[in-house]
Amino acid sequence: MTTLGERIKAYREQLKISQKELAERCNDIDDRSENTRWGQPRIANYEKGNRTPDLEDISIISKALGILPEVLAFDSNVSVIEEKIYRYPLLSPIQAGLWTDIKSLEGFDGYEMIPSTVIASENSFYLRIEGKSMLPRFNEGDLVLIDPDIMPTPGKFVAAINGDNEATFKQYKELGTRTPEGIPHFELVPLNPMFPILSSLNQEIRIIGVARERVETL
Repeated sequence: MTTLGERIKAYREQLKISQKELAERCNDIDDRSENTRWGQPRIANYEKGNRTPDLEDISIISKALGILPEVLAFDSNVSVIEEKIYRYPLLSPIQAGLWTDIKSLEGFDGYEMIPSTVIASENSFYLRIEGKSMLPRFNEGDLVLIDPDIMPTPGKFVAAINGDNEATFKQYKELGTRTPEGIPHFELVPLNPMFPILSSLNQEIRIIGVARERVETL
């Protein structure tokens, strides 16, 4: 018999990821408020049994581990994870600006499909980081998996379309006010303070998706 915490640890170790990496995966999946942000201590407490995750947390952890919630919650036997590989297109900023689904790229010469173990929506895509505005966390050339089906929440990293219809990648911050249609006003914040903040109050910006994964380049 295994405890829930022991199962979380066992499945995590099967994937050869650290507690910090599991927390980052959970952060990418969790679309609740910023108050629910995940960190390494939270995973450690769950694994040690110092805290018990609620049903929502179990669902998020299971998605991050690639297993069913009921298996993590109730199956005392730890199964071998059969890691599936998914593939998503790598888009240029111009292609991402036109993207709504796979048919959006008709007329382009083609695009590279990037393998991933992350389960994202079928219309997800990779975007390559250009420039140094997101240093030190994101390096120029890194790839980020963008899921258009996830709604942005404060603190998430998002891809957005600027006035030139090109994609840009920044951190999402709500301003506390809304448009007459009820859409939040927001800022797109670079992690590098040497670059300007973009505001939906001052220019046309449209969020096209939320980051789910980063692939570092050497």
